[in-house]
Amino acid sequence: MKKLLIIIITLLIIIAACDRSKNTADETEEIEIVQFEQEEITPVIFGLMENEFKATYDIGGIVYRIRIPSDIEVRKQPMLDSEITHILRKDTVIEIVGVDNIMYIIRNDSEEKIFRLAITWGENHYGPQNYGWVLSSDLNIEGCFMSELQIINTQKNEQGNLILDVLHTFDGYENEFSITAFRLGEQNVYTFFWDYRNENFHYSGNPGLYKWNDETKELFHISYIISDGYQGWRYIVTNEFKYLIKYSERRNSQLNGVNIWNLENDETILSGRYYGNFKLDGNTVELARYYDTYISDGWQNHEGLDNWIYGNYLTDNEKAFGKNFIETNKIPDDLIEEVEQGYGIKYIMLMIIIEYDFETNTRNIIDGKYIVHS
Repeated sequence: MKKLLIIIITLLIIIAACDRSKNTADETEEIEIVQFEQEEITPVIFGLMENEFKATYDIGGIVYRIRIPSDIEVRKQPMLDSEITHILRKDTVIEIVGVDNIMYIIRNDSEEKIFRLAITWGENHYGPQNYGWVLSSDLNIEGCFMSELQIINTQKNEQGNLILDVLHTFDGYENEFSITAFRLGEQNVYTFFWDYRNENFHYSGNPGLYKWNDETKELFHISYIISDGYQGWRYIVTNEFKYLIKYSERRNSQLNGVNIWNLENDETILSGRYYGNFKLDGNTVELARYYDTYISDGWQNHEGLDNWIYGNYLTDNEKAFGKNFIETNKIPDDLIEEVEQGYGIKYIMLMIIIEYDFETNTRNIIDGKYIVHS
């Protein structure tokens, strides 16, 4: 990493009212946007910040919580014009988990350095639920470290997946660990996530989705989307690197989850399920849409409206198909016997199998499928 600051652009902003530096309306601030290096900034001393205390998660290691000093705006991405997703009120407990490698230097009577920090807040059994970006000045933080990520070795595991041996350097400390990277088909480029769940440090440098070219041995950051930290997910990116696809491969499960993002704007365009093996053909995936549940008292007539099936939005055509399928296709006797004689709570579900083109947002019904679920 170069030692010199790389100046990207300089902007002049005329101050229309008194700002946090107590300047008059006639004064001008010079804002310099730069890529920063550790040698140029002041470190945050972990554990000694005001209102800061330690928290530990099984999937996330040690992080530090902060009680915010005032109301703050949270943005979706680390850009100043990014969408504001939340307003957090004073004394909300947050955790700093990431930092972008762009710094704003505001020069007037004094020099102020502002960083964009990734935070999480709110939690359940598995850890933080919400994620977004804030300015360091909103948290009264005057400096931070930018961590470095290096791929030092690659190898294949027994399943044929690429394992990246990673060296993470943070505030002079080095930590080595391994990350599983995935690819689509035979492409030379692999993708993986790097965020606060990978480390036992305060925060990650440039968190999000990375691509590794195993032929040229080059590493690139391509998105600020972060992972959910759960095991059993595979992440692949389409050939033109326009879409990110995440799908689960849980053993002994007929229904698995799939999510798709548009990497041009980091928007989620699909959250749903698929049946059996994951099938992808170009921009088309095969999905399983829930229609109804059969128990001992008969069909529940939900018509796919249960909220507990995430991403389940049936069209009128799919609802009509499901109703007709039940009327014309008897449930196999072996499925009914499995539900009635099996251990635990089991039931029969009708899933409508469709092909979904996430480029054109069109879908085509393939068939219906009775499955036993528990």
